[in-house]
Amino acid sequence: MYRRFRPWFLFIFVNILGLQAQGLEENIRFRGRAPGLYLSEAESLANPETSDFTTTREPLAPLSVEGIRQFFESKPDLSGKQIVLIGAPILGDLARDYQALAEDQISLFYRKEVAVTSIRHPSGLLEKSLNMLPRREDLAKPIPYELLMVAPKLVLDESLAWTLMLGPPIVTALSVSLPEGMAGLAGKVGMPLSVAVPMVVLDVAHVLPLILYRRFLSNHNLRLNTWERFGRQFALSLIFSIDFYLVSQWPQILEALKDPSLSASLSGLAKMISIAVPASIFNMLARTTVHSSINQFEQSGPARRRLATNLELLAGMLIAPTYIFSTLPLLKPVISLPLMDLNMAHLGLLALGGAGGVAWMGLERKNLSVWLKNLGTQCKAGFRALAGRTRI
Repeated sequence: MYRRFRPWFLFIFVNILGLQAQGLEENIRFRGRAPGLYLSEAESLANPETSDFTTTREPLAPLSVEGIRQFFESKPDLSGKQIVLIGAPILGDLARDYQALAEDQISLFYRKEVAVTSIRHPSGLLEKSLNMLPRREDLAKPIPYELLMVAPKLVLDESLAWTLMLGPPIVTALSVSLPEGMAGLAGKVGMPLSVAVPMVVLDVAHVLPLILYRRFLSNHNLRLNTWERFGRQFALSLIFSIDFYLVSQWPQILEALKDPSLSASLSGLAKMISIAVPASIFNMLARTTVHSSINQFEQSGPARRRLATNLELLAGMLIAPTYIFSTLPLLKPVISLPLMDLNMAHLGLLALGGAGGVAWMGLERKNLSVWLKNLGTQCKAGFRALAGRTRI
């Protein structure tokens, strides 16, 4: 099976690995932006992404009442521009106050209306926890191409998963004879049609909002740090995994409810956790690394949404069916670990996550080199201190 899909793996891997994120530091949502006042191009109908990139890497004025006033008193040329205020805290009214101040200054010095956008930065444990939640500034309307691609992306992304779910029961109902290999595969992944149809409906309900508002998710993803991305994806994956498991087991659950018992309920809960948690972990790994790579490429230039949509289409075609079948008690374990049993679906997600991880490290090479340099400096200092103590 790997040989059959190897060209797809290589195609996606090579494309993602070749992405460059050189313009990421000009993106207004980039986590490392210094607080201050910036300018960006005004949003245009031809290219709505221009407003997401500042004209300079460093702020034109400090983020303070006096700094904002001095900037406008100098009467800069704001034709075709908009104001971006980066770095106010998430909680409190400070971001709103800065925005109101900028709008008041615009009304004093300019006749034409100039848009003002506030991008907030978290500080402190509470704000960093709240930062994992979507915010208003993440919202982005789908561009016409994204709307045009909703139906094709949904069908192509999920076609293999739907075929594997609906194919075996339909073939069985029609008494169609299959070659020995295909019949064996159908026997392993087959489920009753009464289960397969609700599974497909649930899959559509899960995926459709993610496709329709993919830029919203991309904006949200960019302002999260690495651990926040993994945490958000794990929480989302766990919800989806439990949904898939419960729907796949609805006949057994309905039967158990006729004669409920505490021991049977606890046994069923333990089985669900043993399946949903590993599926969520490996789906988190695959989706976070692959989609973070694509998001960083998309956010590093103002005309990349179409290509990013196509890349996510290809990635989804591989990840979706592998993940769905990892949430079902259908595949036999191939590796037994103390806390979980791994099947071929888990290993497939692990392979995709590894490829995405290599691509992500390539895109984060600047931050990675800084981290390695700091780690080396700390290790040298530690060794010197240890050597000094030993001499004493």
